[in-house]
Amino acid sequence: MDTTFFRILPELENYILRFYELDFKSVITTKKSIILHNEILRVMGEDKLRLLHCDLRYVASLEEALKSSDFDFKKPTLFYSECVVNYLRPNE
Repeated sequence: MDTTFFRILPELENYILRFYELDFKSVITTKKSIILHNEILRVMGEDKLRLLHCDLRYVASLEEALKSSDFDFKKPTLFYSECVVNYLRPNE
């Protein structure tokens, strides 16, 4: 489970931001359950963390996931990719 959001949040507390994490449905479901059952993590993620499931091999899946979560395509956006390219074939 990637903990980037929880590690960087203290450094970004003075900024208005949303952190969108995308992964396979099984990973996101497990992570949501862990967060919901831990009061500290739940409070930290409140209003800032969006956990979305999608298959990054398919652009439509990514776009659909972001649109369903009030992602603003006009705002400045930073995409951070940790290890995802290791799992994709060159044509993907």
